[in-house]
Amino acid sequence: MVISFGSEESCKYFVVWNTDQYTVTYDDGLTERCVEAGKHSAVITFTNVSGSITKEFVIKPAELTITSDSETKIYDGTALTKDSYKVEGLVEGDSVESVIITGSQTDVGDGENTISDAEIVNAKYGDVTASYKITYVDGTLTVTKAAAPDLKDLSDDEKPTTADLAENGEKQPLLTAPKTLPDGYTAIEYSVDGGKTWSAEIPAESEVGTYTIQTRYIADKNHTDFEGETYEVIIKAVFTVIWLNDDDSTLDTKTYAEGEVEPTTDKKPTKAQDEEHTYEFSAWDNGSVDGKTKTYRGIFKQVPKVPEYVVDKISEWTKGSGKNLVVTVHRSIADNRCFEHFLKVTVDQTTPVKGTDYDAVSGSTVITLNKAFLETLAAGTHTVTITFDDGEVKASIEIVEEEKPTSTATPTPTESPTPTATLTPTATLTPTATPEPTAVPSPTSTPVPSPTPAPAEPSAKTGDSSSLLLWTILAIAATGTLGGAVAQKRIRQSQGR
Repeated sequence: MVISFGSEESCKYFVVWNTDQYTVTYDDGLTERCVEAGKHSAVITFTNVSGSITKEFVIKPAELTITSDSETKIYDGTALTKDSYKVEGLVEGDSVESVIITGSQTDVGDGENTISDAEIVNAKYGDVTASYKITYVDGTLTVTKAAAPDLKDLSDDEKPTTADLAENGEKQPLLTAPKTLPDGYTAIEYSVDGGKTWSAEIPAESEVGTYTIQTRYIADKNHTDFEGETYEVIIKAVFTVIWLNDDDSTLDTKTYAEGEVEPTTDKKPTKAQDEEHTYEFSAWDNGSVDGKTKTYRGIFKQVPKVPEYVVDKISEWTKGSGKNLVVTVHRSIADNRCFEHFLKVTVDQTTPVKGTDYDAVSGSTVITLNKAFLETLAAGTHTVTITFDDGEVKASIEIVEEEKPTSTATPTPTESPTPTATLTPTATLTPTATPEPTAVPSPTSTPVPSPTPAPAEPSAKTGDSSSLLLWTILAIAATGTLGGAVAQKRIRQSQGR
């Protein structure tokens, strides 16, 4: 006979039948209980009837299914486990004392929640595990990818930064990579063609223009890729400003990017002075543009140099000398152009007439005061002012009176008998101008004999010879005096008096 363990028959057969009329003895020596699954024999001994009956029977194990529970969670870096389970087919009165569940899943994916080694007990009879055919069904532990973070939750360090770029002739990175990546992300990729192609290499460009860069974050197996922000980067045009000196040498150079304010310079340009002028910077011109270069040149104010006029030493002028007086003026700046600046001559308060009273010619500036004009000036010191369009110079001239022979009183002869004829000088002795001698000691006056008067007719009266001798002496004396005066004047002139 085959019965199932735990079935009503298995217990009734050996227990319910165990009455006062017979006794059942099992092969394992137990009585009044449901025996374990397996092949057994029982000896039935009747009370009122002699003899016994041996009965063999098989108890089939009960079917028991134990299923571990399944579980799912989003990846968080910790292991997913589930210790609960379900039981089907447990005989009444029995219970699962223990079970081993070893399932664990940490990374994204599915894993078995493995269950085994259940122990079944009966409250009255203890461990009945052997009376069960246990089927274990593993549940599933599922870990799903973590959701992508919200962009607004990313820190600044987790985002690329844009660069302020200006052209420099070379390729420049359009972005700077983030300092760090969100947890669970291994890379960031970039696209400059609308997402058609992606690269982990930061894009670089050299041409002036606006560039749009898309980003996306690449996750590990436990996280979800997500698109990052889209950036717009401009490579600005660069302009050069040059400031020049008057000789076209560069004073200063600066650059600035498109959209910025054009720079200025605090430096001042220079212009070389010429012979008669210096130059002061006034302002910059409006500038000239050639492509991306703007060039400024200075505007200068011409400042005349202040010249100094100097007069050569002037000799005194003597009335009656018959000579002109030359005054030479030099200019400290551009002396060769001195005469170009000449305007007029003034003597004291008088303005002589050019061409009549004086002449003026170049080389520096040579003023010749005519003798006729000089004769109109009184003896003494006079101030001559030579005026130019950028200055004037004053000089003094000394006018000296002509020196005349000293006059000697003629003695009145003693009354004597009237001579037949009286000797009378026929002309007044006047000295004639002679060339200036080389400065030598004053010469000794040499008497110049007077013309010998025609002999008078002889007279018989006494005293005639004495009168003639007197006149001769007077003539010789006058001539000597005049000669000495002339010599002294020439010596003074040669000494620059």
